[in-house]
Amino acid sequence: MHAEFGVSFTYLKAWRGKEAALTSLRGNDTESYNVLPAWAEMVKRKNPGSDIDIETDSANCLQCFYMCLAASKHGWPYCRPVIVVDGSALKAKFGGMLLAACGHDANGCIFPLAFGIVQSESNESWTWFFEKLRDSIGT
Repeated sequence: MHAEFGVSFTYLKAWRGKEAALTSLRGNDTESYNVLPAWAEMVKRKNPGSDIDIETDSANCLQCFYMCLAASKHGWPYCRPVIVVDGSALKAKFGGMLLAACGHDANGCIFPLAFGIVQSESNESWTWFFEKLRDSIGT
């Protein structure tokens, strides 16, 4: 910025400016979680047959989220009968874990089946995810 525009500022000021720009473009995390139920209803309406489940606590804070689109449910019978699952830490403001289930199609390409967001990676979380997946794809 100094060489190109002749403006000097600290790293912290640049960081805050970047965060402010991203917030104005994307909104903030709290707003995103608040519109999740409306978004889920729109997905169900526009993509009939999709399975979406949102569980919240008494304070209306997200505890678990699960989604399996109708296209994934219909495509599963044409995949190889192996499901690969993995979890990944979410490092945003609220944290949590992203759980994903994928298969392999006839061409050997990755075929997304479902994903879920849970508070932590635990036996209970994986059991909940696998039960939802079984209900969605029927295996």
